[in-house]
Amino acid sequence: MSPNVWILGGHQTDFARSWAREGLDISDMMRESIEAALVDARIDASMVDTVHVGNAFSELQRGQGHLGAVALQVVPALRGKPAMRHE
Repeated sequence: MSPNVWILGGHQTDFARSWAREGLDISDMMRESIEAALVDARIDASMVDTVHVGNAFSELQRGQGHLGAVALQVVPALRGKPAMRHE
């Protein structure tokens, strides 16, 4: 029997926001989302065991398919953690 899994918090970006008009890119979106999800969960990034990123069209639209790797890049406390992408 596997251990329990708990989703403690989350965040969703504003679909109406134009990140490009603000001079921002997918890395900025990822950083903001991760930091907001951690605040919502009331945990520090060092408490995360694995990173799972859900996404539908990043590889097609941005040329970056593995957003789990981007998460590790933009939040230094996550570096070295296993990361997965889910579509």
